[in-house]
Amino acid sequence: MIFSKIWNDLRFRFYFSLCFVSGTALFLVMLYAVAPFLMGFLKGQLPPQDYAELQVFLGSYRLFMDEGWFREVQFIAFFGILMSLGGILPESRTPAILLTLSLPVRRRAWILSHAGIVMILVAILVASASFIILLGGWIGSESYPVFKAIGGMILLTLGCFAWVGPTFAVASVTLDRWKTALIVLSAWFVINTLDRLPSIHPWLPGSLLDSLNDGLTPWKAFVTIAIFGAGGLLVAVHRFEKQDV
Repeated sequence: MIFSKIWNDLRFRFYFSLCFVSGTALFLVMLYAVAPFLMGFLKGQLPPQDYAELQVFLGSYRLFMDEGWFREVQFIAFFGILMSLGGILPESRTPAILLTLSLPVRRRAWILSHAGIVMILVAILVASASFIILLGGWIGSESYPVFKAIGGMILLTLGCFAWVGPTFAVASVTLDRWKTALIVLSAWFVINTLDRLPSIHPWLPGSLLDSLNDGLTPWKAFVTIAIFGAGGLLVAVHRFEKQDV
């Protein structure tokens, strides 16, 4: 009952997200496949130093995917935000909320179930892209490490939680999906810009993937995810349970 209602509300957003994420991974695999032709075309068009750096980047499937996918997939959080919009919080401004709350389901269950489903769907998004990357390596001449792909998948999914919680928190205040989208996506853009600063980067979810190469545990990023992810959900649950509907 509760899961079917949540799924019906966000399924088309999930289908769109799945097509985009899988399509991006497939594009990168195909781009690497045509890299030799691309390098031949660019030879003589670029300065020697730039050409040498590009040659190193396109000369290793592992390096290419490390840099082209696992370090540049901040947009995954966008889909976590997208699927967190809607649900019971904006519905509380409509007469339909009376019917929804008449069901034998606690208020907090609606929010926590929605957040849980979003995280599962984000994991499916990342898993589909990781599978395409692994398959591309197996078909090609250089495979991508399976355990590294699994680790990247887990870290990407975990990083999205830092945005799912705040999205629900903002929605509990605005009770409007469009206002929530504007506020959270604006914050997401600003945070991604600040992620380039060395002093701030270790605290942000984007630093999680650094551990795939340096082997260090990103404790600071874990703290940020716990505070904003879990804290955002707690705020949303508290406000919705106190809301007079």
